[in-house]
Amino acid sequence: MFYNSFNIDAYILNYIFDYKVLDNGKCGFPENSLNKVIDKLNDNKINYQIIYTYQNPLVKKFGKFNKYRHFYDIAINNMDKKKRIDLLIEKISNANSKEIEEILKVLENV
Repeated sequence: MFYNSFNIDAYILNYIFDYKVLDNGKCGFPENSLNKVIDKLNDNKINYQIIYTYQNPLVKKFGKFNKYRHFYDIAINNMDKKKRIDLLIEKISNANSKEIEEILKVLENV
């Protein structure tokens, strides 16, 4: 069994667990990681809902202590940086030797 998360929830899981977010804004994890995910969400006081196919959903709300919005902001910021870095890596991979040397010089001076 595999659990999926979508859109901003996927970005939050990416930030916390470094799970890969696919182009369709989805990420997932295997059933044997569910307890680890739930424990971390509880530790960080992040509201969550797990929707099962043949059971009632598992819902956890932390009320005024909920930090979902906080992690939302961090996750969005984090994902933007990762996308930019991935784009740079792709550009470097497609560059010729001279361009790579120029890029490395600039990066090394930062």
